[in-house]
Amino acid sequence: MARGSVGALADKTLSMNIEFSEAPISSVAELERVPISFTVDRVCDALPAPNGGGGFVLSERPVEAPYVKNYDAIDGEGPTL
Repeated sequence: MARGSVGALADKTLSMNIEFSEAPISSVAELERVPISFTVDRVCDALPAPNGGGGFVLSERPVEAPYVKNYDAIDGEGPTL
């Protein structure tokens, strides 16, 4: 199991732990049911944490021209065995 941490948004305090765990290969087909299409209207830049402790903060900013990112429409981008 791998663990990671996400810092804070520059204008809001937000902290979360992310846990990754291994799943059986038989569960990959289940992932095809999860749609992977979304509108991108903002992005986050990762900046060094101001406390110098080796972490980071995320600074959110709008994109100039919002767009739809649709991984489902790209051949070969779905889950594979």
